[in-house]
Amino acid sequence: MKSLSLIFLLSVILISCKNQKKSNTVSEDNIVRYSKFLRITEKEKIIQIEILSPETRIVEQTINISKQVAKNTLAVPLDKITVLSSTHVGMLSILNSIEKIVGVADRNYVYNTELLNNIKNGKVLEMGEEGQIPIETLLKSNCQALIYSGFGKAFPHQKQLEATGMKCIVNYDWRETHPLGKAEWILLFGYLIGEEEQAKAYFNRIEKEYLDLKSAASKLKTFPTVISGNMYGETWFAPAGESFNAVLLEDAHVHYRYRKTYGTGSVSLTLEKVLSENLDTEFWINPGMPTIAILFGTYPRLKYLGPVTKNPIFDYSRSGNRYWEMSAIEPQKVLSDYLSIFHPNAFPKKDLYFYHEVK
Repeated sequence: MKSLSLIFLLSVILISCKNQKKSNTVSEDNIVRYSKFLRITEKEKIIQIEILSPETRIVEQTINISKQVAKNTLAVPLDKITVLSSTHVGMLSILNSIEKIVGVADRNYVYNTELLNNIKNGKVLEMGEEGQIPIETLLKSNCQALIYSGFGKAFPHQKQLEATGMKCIVNYDWRETHPLGKAEWILLFGYLIGEEEQAKAYFNRIEKEYLDLKSAASKLKTFPTVISGNMYGETWFAPAGESFNAVLLEDAHVHYRYRKTYGTGSVSLTLEKVLSENLDTEFWINPGMPTIAILFGTYPRLKYLGPVTKNPIFDYSRSGNRYWEMSAIEPQKVLSDYLSIFHPNAFPKKDLYFYHEVK
């Protein structure tokens, strides 16, 4: 639950944790279909979960889980978990398991009302930024597992924490290159809390909804041009062409201006370049500002961006915490919003779920 700007910038980081034991072997019979960094194998007596390094694509962490106490396995279901990313909260909320959360990073970036009440009542501790959490705070939470994002290095005091029985589990959903690959991490949480069948059923449903929308969009005759991104300081950040955000736009049947750029995070551009390359672009989304007055008051030159005079601007900033918490596990609703925004004649503009028009 980091600030929105910090999450955006950290998503650009393309380095991985180096401290955990690595293996060149990935299990066969993997039930995961879209994720590039999560592998799950259902064996006779245990479930083997493998988490791959985004850099090397080799196994970085192996977790063997069992509903019976056994050597070298993690006993499940867990009922006390600390989560350090908004997406983790969203996945547990879908599984109706918010009560299992005993620690978060910061209440200011929590959307779920049940979790906010639990923080207020002292049932859930605020940990602070990943990488700066005192070991005493983590131990005070009595959590059985800590789920963290692994922004480039090992979790501090990991060996000491695991010696107490706390399992530290890295989560690379933020590095996925497909929206359904990002959503598929709900399976990890499902197995950890003993709700794997509910997690599978949920994922299968949203996969169908997403693919149905993508199929309907592919039949459209219109192919509008779109730019996504915003200014941060003197730099414009836009989704890189290999990112899950770029895939979402492609599946919405639009021509994303920076779809041919490399990378799975963001690309950084000068304002001059963005202005000159988007004179004819039709739509602009995700300016990072809730109102026109704030947007153009902060960056007056953006008034000259091509789409500004052609179509309304859309953003998710008014529902920021909800977007960061839920969009990863509800990619079909993001895609539905895109279709209503970019193809209003084919997909009449209903009440948008995450997005709003910036006025």
